[in-house]
Formats: sequence, C-alpha cells, structure tokens
Amino acid sequence: MARKEWAKRYAMAIFQLALVADPAKIDKILDSWSCQLELAEQVSSQDDFRRFLLHAKFSVEVKADKIKKVLVGVDSLIHNLLINLISKGLLQEIPRIQIEYQKLLDRYRKVERAEVFSATSLSATQKQQVATYVEQLVEREVILTSAVDETILGGFVIKVGDKLLDASIRTKLGRMKRDINSARTVALVSTMGNRGVKKNE
Repeated sequence: MARKEWAKRYAMAIFQLALVADPAKIDKILDSWSCQLELAEQVSSQDDFRRFLLHAKFSVEVKADKIKKVLVGVDSLIHNLLINLISKGLLQEIPRIQIEYQKLLDRYRKVERAEVFSATSLSATQKQQVATYVEQLVEREVILTSAVDETILGGFVIKVGDKLLDASIRTKLGRMKRDINSARTVALVSTMGNRGVKKNE
C-alpha cells in the first residue's frame, strides 16, 4: 500500500473515533485531537527524539514509556498511534496523517482553506476582501492565510485546495511575451510563404 494511503487510513480511523468518543463533546474532541496530532508531529520531528524513536537498540516498551513522559496530557490514542507507526516503520507519516486529519475536519465543518501570495504584505482589509472573494467562489467559509512572494512582482496568486487562481503581474507578463512571440512566428511564416509564392511565379 502506498504511504499516502496509509496516512489517509490512519487519519480516517482517528477521525471516526473522535466522532463517536462523546457525542456531547464532538467539536471539543475533534479540535483537541487535531492539536495533539500537530504536537506529536512537532515532537517526533525533533532530531534527537526522532533518532531515539527509530533506534533499533531500544525496545517498543522503552519508546512507549518515553513518549508518555514527553507528550504529557496527550490522549492515549495518540500515544498508541506513534507506537504503531514506529513498529511499522511509518513514523515519517505523522505529518501527512495530521494533514489528512485536518482535511477531514475541514470537510466535516464545510470549511475551505486558501492561501494568497502577494508581492508585499496585505493589510487586514485586503485579506478580508480576498477571503470574501474566495468564499463567493467556493460557496463556503474560508480560512485564509497569506504569504509574501516578491517574484510575482504585483497582483496576487490564490491557492484553494488543488486549484490555483493566478492574477499576478509575472504571469500577465509571461502571457504577453508568449503572445508577442506567437505573433512574430505567424508573421515570419507568412513572410516566408509570400516569398515562396513570388519565386514560383
């Protein structure tokens, strides 16, 4: 099975357990486990701790005990997840599991995540305008994050899931360049064709 499918399976299992853990506290549990997965990812990615978890010298029991001491207050489900991943050689899948879990949570809450890239930092008002624009496109609530990318020169690029809305000056200039080159090619071909006709005459 592909590693991506492993991550989806683990994320789905955790998500389904969260939904049935306590019907009266579903939202609280969903958020809590999301934070705990993120914490587990951060802790397990630290070089020293990661080397310890992957070292064959230490038994699973020793690693499990260490995980409980490091991840204090974390649900036993997350502890068991880490031990299970270690035993299967899938510890590196923690980040992907966390991502897949968040996707399930967003889908459950009918929320879309979007990221806007601009040449300079956007103001709070501009961010709200972009968020409102994207919400109109996807017809659901949008959680927007922003980042600066000076290479786009101006305008903006919005990423929503696997879709990309590119309204950057960089892309517009690229299109203009392609159009100019295309026009030059057509003109050259036309000129050569006319010369050929005259020669035949």
